[in-house]
Amino acid sequence: MRAEKLPQKTARITVDNITRTSHAVSCSQVQWLLTADIGAAPARVQVVVKLDSGKPKVESVNIDDFEGFTGVADAQAGDAAVVFANDTYTITGAAQGAKRKDPSVSTTAPFKIEVGC
Repeated sequence: MRAEKLPQKTARITVDNITRTSHAVSCSQVQWLLTADIGAAPARVQVVVKLDSGKPKVESVNIDDFEGFTGVADAQAGDAAVVFANDTYTITGAAQGAKRKDPSVSTTAPFKIEVGC
């Protein structure tokens, strides 16, 4: 499957089979860490990727109130992988978290985040 090139400052977020596109994207890089902050009101998603010379590695994914789901994927919870192709980072995995309607129950949600930084 070939990654579709997204325009700069655009993101497509899919969590639990619900997809939204956002143009509220802010990308910043400090040394080897790339951070993408994505707004999809009221949701906010942040992805931090370590740009290793061999291949990029996901440091963390934070999903805040995306269609009622809030969760994280990092070294301690969930899992995530990143691929860079056609000027687009594609981050996939599963986030550990909870849904707003039942915050006391831990759940896992699959996600895919495509961002042009």
